Amino acid sequence: MFQMIKSKFGERLRSKTATAQVNEALTKVLAHNLCVVIQSMYELNITPEFTSEALRVIWFLVDEAR
Repeated sequence: MFQMIKSKFGERLRSKTATAQVNEALTKVLAHNLCVVIQSMYELNITPEFTSEALRVIWFLVDEAR
């Protein structure tokens, strides 16, 4: 898995502080996981259906991240 992340998003972390480097690495892992989910959706011809509650949770997390 690490090789896949490195090849897609680069080997180096550009952040300077340790906390920022951890956040950058976690962001790369999250982005990789999203890419895998999206690729699987296309390969398996799956259409996601989100409930209104799931959308509320997603928007809450987005607002909290800001």
